[in-house]
Amino acid sequence: MKVGCVVKRYFLYAISLAILMHGLFIKQTIAAPPSLSIGEEEVLFTFLEMPDGEAMLIQTGFNQSILVNTGAKQSKQQLTQQLNQLGVQKLNGLIITSSSDKECGNVQDVMEQYEVSNVYYTGHISSRCMEQMNREQLKNWKKNHIYELSPQLFIKVITSSTNGSMSLYMQYGQTSLLFLANGDEALEDKLREASPIQADIVKLADYAVTSLPSMELLNRIDPHMAMIYPLKGKTPNETLLERLEESWVDVYQLDKIGTMTIHCTMEDYELFPK
Repeated sequence: MKVGCVVKRYFLYAISLAILMHGLFIKQTIAAPPSLSIGEEEVLFTFLEMPDGEAMLIQTGFNQSILVNTGAKQSKQQLTQQLNQLGVQKLNGLIITSSSDKECGNVQDVMEQYEVSNVYYTGHISSRCMEQMNREQLKNWKKNHIYELSPQLFIKVITSSTNGSMSLYMQYGQTSLLFLANGDEALEDKLREASPIQADIVKLADYAVTSLPSMELLNRIDPHMAMIYPLKGKTPNETLLERLEESWVDVYQLDKIGTMTIHCTMEDYELFPK
């Protein structure tokens, strides 16, 4: 009888442990990003799911791949896993929009694992971020300059600061994307001066923890959707979320819904997974 009880308890313990380990494994695993074919006159913007920090991959029909930021150090495994799943072997460009460890935490790993042609930045990037790079590959972007990294893919630096922060306006055909780096009032003033300002998609600044953009600026941008990356230990600002809802903007919090891809043609765009 005693032996039977011991066996039963051991059996239940083993099952409980297996369930716990399975749950931990699932929690740490990120679903594979959408696998999409791409024609010559098409571009993919893939907002990669990260546990902490942000990274976005741009792929063009000319077999070019450009990575925007690399996420926090904690996100290294998820970043490389998804880049590999998307078939990335070489990066034609690496764009750093901020020199904080939430954006350039994995620069060294990316430089070592993928053949990176050029690194684009602005201002004076932090020594912590700079020491991970090869200086010969650095290209300093200037405010109000427009860069064509692939045929018909234009990127304009709409704001830049001496601390290495820059917000970008990306255009491919009829689709526009506003990639905001920070969310302070100074940025609001600069965006009011920028032209054009309307964008189909906006990547919110500062992980949406501030109440910006204001309703006035949001009405000017008039986005269809907003992307929010996660910041460890912080949650999106409720006032901002309510403002987006009132403005009929579709909000995508990547830590809740996973990696999202915007498939662009010269005339239109489509969101995956649907």
